Parts: sequence; structure tokens; C-alpha cells
Amino acid sequence: MQVIDLLQDLDHPAIFYLMRFVSLLGDDIFYVVLFPTIFWFWKRSKAVRLTVLLCTSIYINFVLKEAFQLPRPENVGFIEADGFSFPSGHAQHAVVLWGYLAWTVRKHFAFASFTSFFIGLSRLYLGVHWPGDVVGGWVIGATLLVLFILLSGKIDRSRYSLSAPPVAGILLVVTLWLGLFSSVTYSGIVMGALLGLIAGATAANYVNIPSFSRSTIAGAMVVTIGAAGLYGIYRVVSSLRDGGEGALFTVLAVIGFWISLGAPWLSGKVVEIIGLEVAGEETD
Repeated sequence: MQVIDLLQDLDHPAIFYLMRFVSLLGDDIFYVVLFPTIFWFWKRSKAVRLTVLLCTSIYINFVLKEAFQLPRPENVGFIEADGFSFPSGHAQHAVVLWGYLAWTVRKHFAFASFTSFFIGLSRLYLGVHWPGDVVGGWVIGATLLVLFILLSGKIDRSRYSLSAPPVAGILLVVTLWLGLFSSVTYSGIVMGALLGLIAGATAANYVNIPSFSRSTIAGAMVVTIGAAGLYGIYRVVSSLRDGGEGALFTVLAVIGFWISLGAPWLSGKVVEIIGLEVAGEETD
């Protein structure tokens, strides 16, 4: 509590809004924007790997929270936060996300470290986590990141990728089992999204999808069609939100499939119809 009190003694509106903004980099809305962005404007094989890593991190965080069931700090929070406290999902996923991005481009490690640290610090300032929650999140995130990088190296030396049918098939079976039969709260939501994203990315290997990052018009096309489709799916399935985790699993699977295949494929067809020449994407 002393660390939280010390940080909150820096009571100034500018500091509050800065910390709130930094904390948003780990909120649900950030990932709602992140997943379409990486699948529409990044190399598909890298998008698949980051998706598997992030969803694994989110699932493990749910499992650990359910296992420890530690309460959050009381009467000190500047904002409301639901669920158990340990480990901090914001801190854990920040290390995973920004660390993986830095490792992928082989630079900006200092920026990734600073961002991960600042996101964890924001959760302490806002009074929604204990210091141990944040440190634990950093350690768990770093462990997952290192293990995944080592695993990726083994996959790179093999003839398969994460979206190749044999590997993707295993991922889909595991994802389906965890999503439908796990007793961990909200795990079905994460696994549903991962199922749809991986299934779509695997199918995308067999259709012609252009690289939307190489054309402003094509990029605007996939954002427009993709966002319209997401809104349409949301309107159609919004009635299922109260149907339990099974319904949420299905909804997130459909959304994931639309992000990784539906929107890029349909946008590619529109680009083809209007005669815009855009280079195809390398899948690996």
C-alpha cells in the first residue's frame, strides 16, 4: 500500500490523464483495434504468431487469477476494475506484446521495456493492483515471451509454420477443447477469438489476398469493409451476448474469422474489380 500511496501523492490532473491513457494500452478496446491492424497490415505469418502468443498469455492470466483469487486493493482506486488481482494482465500482456514486436524487428528494445514498465506503473497509480501483481505480471510475461521465441526458432528450422495445416490443426483442436470444456471464467472468449483467427489465417494461405500496407486506397478499403463487417456481425449477434460462454465463444470465433479471412478476401475482390494493382502478400 505504501507504493500506491506514494504514487498517488502525485495528485495532478495531467498525471492522472497520462496514466489513464497509458493504462488504456492494455484495455480490451486496444486489442479490438490491434488484431485487425496486424492481420490487415502486417505479414500474416507474424500476425499469427503474435496472436497465438497474446491469446496464450491472456488465457494463462485467466487461469492464474482463478487459481490465486487474490482481491484487488480497496478504497484506493481512481477507476473501477473487475476480477481478481494477481497477476496483472496489463503488465503481463505489455511485456508479451511490446517485447515480441521489438524482437521481431530486432530493435526498439528500450522503448518496449519502457512501455511495459510504464503500463505496469499506471496500474499501481490507478490503485487497481498491488505491486506484487505488477511484478508478477512482468515476470510471467517475460517467461512466456522467452519460451515462445525459443519455440518459434524450432518452428523456423522445421518445414512448418503456425498457419500450416498440420500445426494449425493441432492449435485448432487444443483451442476448441480449451474454449468449450475449460472451467476457467471467460476462457471461452479468448479461445473463440483464437480459433477464428487461426482458422481464417490458415484458409487465407489458399486464396489471393493483396498486401494492403502497400496501397493507401487498398488500406482504406480493408479498413472500411472490415469495420462495416465487424459492426454488422456485432448487430446480428448482439442478442447472444447473454447466452453464456458457449455463445460468446461462437461470436468471437466468427469475428476472428472475419478479421483474418473475410475482410481481407472481400477487400481483395473489390480491389480486383476496380482494377487497382496491389502486390500479393507473402505468407511466410
